[in-house]
Amino acid sequence: MKRSIDYDTLNDYFELPHEFLFVHIQCLKTVASEDDFQSTINKVINALYRTGCTTIGDIMELKWDDLGKVRNFGVGCEDLLFELLDRICKDPTGFIDKNKAEIVKIRMRESGYIK
Repeated sequence: MKRSIDYDTLNDYFELPHEFLFVHIQCLKTVASEDDFQSTINKVINALYRTGCTTIGDIMELKWDDLGKVRNFGVGCEDLLFELLDRICKDPTGFIDKNKAEIVKIRMRESGYIK
């Protein structure tokens, strides 16, 4: 059965604060629970790297069908990615707390304080 979603991109489905879009995809690991398999999280991130994604914003611009075309990115990887993005949406404060340094750098770059 082919899975599909009624939205154009993941950005249309998950509402994330603007500054999260510039956070490196490695930060997805900070919202993983102990029940999530570390090898599966690494598989998700490595597959996303192969598509050219380096930030959460890059992921959010992907279309549902694009995920199905990624090598070694099956339903289990999709489910885990969506679960991680959903956790960020449900608890943005927790994501900020775990990634303060990264988010502060992003805000400082946007303000022109650093390059």
